[in-house]
Amino acid sequence: MVFKGKEQSQKKMSRIEVPSDLSDRIQHVSEHTKLPYGELLQKWLKQEENVIAVERYKEDILQWKQHVEAQLIALQRQIFTLQGTPSSAGFNESEYRRSLLKKIKNLRDQGMTFVKISEQFNDEGIATVTGTGKWYPSSISQFLAKNGGI
Repeated sequence: MVFKGKEQSQKKMSRIEVPSDLSDRIQHVSEHTKLPYGELLQKWLKQEENVIAVERYKEDILQWKQHVEAQLIALQRQIFTLQGTPSSAGFNESEYRRSLLKKIKNLRDQGMTFVKISEQFNDEGIATVTGTGKWYPSSISQFLAKNGGI
C-alpha cells in the first residue's frame, strides 16, 4: 500500500511514532526527489522492522545457546555417572586425576579463581577424587599442590 501525501501517511501510521526531525527530513527528500512521502516513510519503517527482527533473532539465539549449554551439562553428568566415580571398580584414578588437573589448569589459565572453579565443578556434577562430598576452593588448591599443578 502506497500513501500519497504526508498527512495521509501520518494518519495511517499513527500507531508508530516517527521522530519529527526524521519526518522533516523525509518531507525534504520527498520534495527534492519527487518520491511520495508515504513511500519514503514505508521504506524507513521497513528498515526499522528489520532492525527489530534482527534484535529478536539475537535474543532467540541467546536463549537457544543457554538451552543447549544446559543440555550439555546434563549430558556430561549422565556420562560421568555411567563412567563411575573414582571409588568405582574399574575406574582409572590416575587418568581421572590427569583429566582434572588439565581441566583445572585450563580454567586457571582463563583467569578463573578457585572459588569459581569449585562452583563450576559442583554445578556440573564433577565428582571429587574420593567420589564423595563436593568441591571447595581449598580442595581445588590442595589438588593442584598434590598433583604438581602449582
